[in-house]
Amino acid sequence: MTPRELQEIGREMSVARMNVPLRNRPKFDVESREFFNALGSAVRIGDDALADTLLDRWHSRVAWLTNEPRCCAAPPCLIRRPDESAIDYINRCIDAKGE
Repeated sequence: MTPRELQEIGREMSVARMNVPLRNRPKFDVESREFFNALGSAVRIGDDALADTLLDRWHSRVAWLTNEPRCCAAPPCLIRRPDESAIDYINRCIDAKGE
């Protein structure tokens, strides 16, 4: 994978974000940043197999983030909501752990 292809993937991620429901976007933003950074590292070291694996995993995540209405409350990325108090955030994390 070339750096130019990596730029194209970044653009595709930005476009995919528009199809993600608003309440799932904070999770999408965190995960897309993590995947893109990992993908960039794989490209820099020339590990095409890892880059392909990450890209396959990303495509499954995008499909899930786009179609799953409750993914905003699902682990692994429990994100504090902008209007959420610290105690509400902690309680939500505890509640999610018990599900």
